[in-house]
Amino acid sequence: MPSEDATRELLRALYKEKGIKPKAVESRIDALEPNKVQDYLSELETIITAENGLQSERGTYLYPEWGIDIKDYRLNWSRIREQMLEGGSDEIYQDTIRKYAGQIKIIRREFQVLRPEGLVKLRGQFDGDDIDLDATVQYFIKDFEDSYDLRVQCKISTMTNKQSTRIAPAIRHATTKLRRREERTRMLILLSDGKPLDRDYYGNYAIEDTRMALKEAQ
Repeated sequence: MPSEDATRELLRALYKEKGIKPKAVESRIDALEPNKVQDYLSELETIITAENGLQSERGTYLYPEWGIDIKDYRLNWSRIREQMLEGGSDEIYQDTIRKYAGQIKIIRREFQVLRPEGLVKLRGQFDGDDIDLDATVQYFIKDFEDSYDLRVQCKISTMTNKQSTRIAPAIRHATTKLRRREERTRMLILLSDGKPLDRDYYGNYAIEDTRMALKEAQ
């Protein structure tokens, strides 16, 4: 945790440069779980970072942001901090699978049109020229080497929304990880309400940054 002096300087800078009142920050901190306070303070620091971009931090990833206003990239303009979920009960996961069973069938059917005709699909194969589509559907919010087991399903059940939707950095981070894979076929599936929105990040600016991130992924 930062010292009281460091926190006081942060609050002063936020109010002076961004008009964010200390009481608003204090109210937000009071509503957070203790283990989330440091992440929130780190996010506030990024708000008042100078125009030369963010500074690297251990365990984080920096990505550029496309600025439609300058028709160029702002380097090191967004920071990704991965969080590993502990997991608990898989109740939410199982309820969701049951609730959307019809939609899951439709998704599988849509993907199956990609399968070449006249071939027999072998499930659960480690090598091959096609994607195991059933496995792909079930491969969601874990790392590549993790088995899709009860532990992962419990992690999925603990996921919640975090207010803001900054889509482009997530796309760039996922694309970077996919580039490191040796598989010939790599697929990125984005689940979102489709509206990028964050602090000082909205409207056409956010939409164009997201569009550029998708173009980069392609």
